[in-house]
Amino acid sequence: MTYYPHPRRSALKDHFPLANSLFDYALAPGALMIFAYLSYLRFLVAPFVGETCRGISRALGMSENTVRKHLRALSRCRLAQIEGGKCVPLGWMRREDAKNFFPLPMEIFQFHLTPGAFAVYAYLLHREHRKTFDCIVSANKIAKATGMTRNTVRKYVGELEEQMLIETERTSVITKKHLKYNGALRYRIIPVQTALDHLHERQLAELERKRDRALVQKKLDKQRKASATVVCPVVSHVVHEPEELPF
Repeated sequence: MTYYPHPRRSALKDHFPLANSLFDYALAPGALMIFAYLSYLRFLVAPFVGETCRGISRALGMSENTVRKHLRALSRCRLAQIEGGKCVPLGWMRREDAKNFFPLPMEIFQFHLTPGAFAVYAYLLHREHRKTFDCIVSANKIAKATGMTRNTVRKYVGELEEQMLIETERTSVITKKHLKYNGALRYRIIPVQTALDHLHERQLAELERKRDRALVQKKLDKQRKASATVVCPVVSHVVHEPEELPF
């Protein structure tokens, strides 16, 4: 496992807080992501008057019908309220209640994660050790906390690894009879700035590939246009009719 030096976190500057009790509500990944986004906006914007369904849909890449469905679930749990066509989170944690929250980085929504990957990432941050920035948790516990299956959790862990937000390491367990078994994965949270640098590198590489493809396409179009304007000589065929015989 690679070591990434973590800068000292400022929970009220570089991160926005979510209550530790959030996973007790058994929210769907999409509802959890929407509540986190509303909490992020409320922490970022003062005064926060709410966000519309269309704004949430565009920011998180969900359909408006899906957003409305998750907002109804949040409303039933008394975690959100719609006022004047705009939604605001309820149960907002005060700054002085810092010991009862886990922090999420402000830049997390720049990665455009799927709701499932976001839920897994939030749970890992909820369970991580605040000094070593890692945690050892089984896939069953993650699946139970996020309402997904083990295989689905593994898929989203792979998405987080691809985004360089986390890295994993296999652990082992030795019993009293000195038998060695595979243990749960050790998850390490990579500093978000490192993940952002990787994201920007991939975006730049994608832009360069698009530019190269555009240049090649432009040359091909130019060659096709040049070949279409070449005038081919027309060869006329003269048909000679046979002369009539004089008999």
